[in-house]
Amino acid sequence: ELYEQEEMAEEVDAMILGNILHKVMERLYAGHNREGYRRVTADSIENMKKRVDEEIVEAFKEQFGVRDRTFTFEGQNLLAREIIRKMILAVLDYDQKRAPFELLGVEAGERKGYTLDMAIEGGGEAFSVGIKGVIDRIEEKDGIVRIVDYKTGRDDKDFDAIESLFDGTKKDRRKAVFQTFLYGLLYRSFAGAEADKPVQASLFNIRDLFDPHFSPLIQQKISRAARDVEDIRVFLDEFGDGLRNLLEEIYDASAPFVQTDDLKKCSYCPYAGICNR
Repeated sequence: ELYEQEEMAEEVDAMILGNILHKVMERLYAGHNREGYRRVTADSIENMKKRVDEEIVEAFKEQFGVRDRTFTFEGQNLLAREIIRKMILAVLDYDQKRAPFELLGVEAGERKGYTLDMAIEGGGEAFSVGIKGVIDRIEEKDGIVRIVDYKTGRDDKDFDAIESLFDGTKKDRRKAVFQTFLYGLLYRSFAGAEADKPVQASLFNIRDLFDPHFSPLIQQKISRAARDVEDIRVFLDEFGDGLRNLLEEIYDASAPFVQTDDLKKCSYCPYAGICNR
């Protein structure tokens, strides 16, 4: 139970930028996250665009704890507001071209049933490990389910093979792709009988979002080319095996935790002060 120390930031850093973006997108789509209202049309997205500025203000006020008074944008917050605004409008432009679609969930997490109990073996005994996560958005169009993840960083969305996602020695390991496959497992566990539908994983990140040929789908690199993954289900069993092996390694009492050899990680580790490095 060693938690990161919470600090009240006065300006926007990368993590806060992501938090605000997620808050705004959740608020914009909240009206469709209920039975009878799940159909998202081009017109409804047009109405969302009109609310973007006011929702950004509300998200900033919530983030910085000033909900009962006016939030003044100055310094880095001015720049952050414009970055968030442009990114949200770009996402909505993409969604509008893709509409209509059905919204299956927003900020879908443990309380809504997106959990998974994974059976593993460790120390000569079998037990299960509970896994949970919060999926930014889940939607369906033409019988295809899509898992959506917003990224304010510069995350790559291509990968070579599933095993590369578990290689801790790779400095360019595709963590965002790993996350989408984990969400795929959570969705499959939640969906039950509905899990027979194709599932796609999409990443909206700043680096690619304004490219005229933008596609949010994750890609697999084959030879020198990369192609969109049209259905992540073909990888989920292999990914699940890799995740199980990783958990068994973590829970193996004979395999001690060791300090990283990559000292760059120490520069942003919240626990750097207690490891004597």
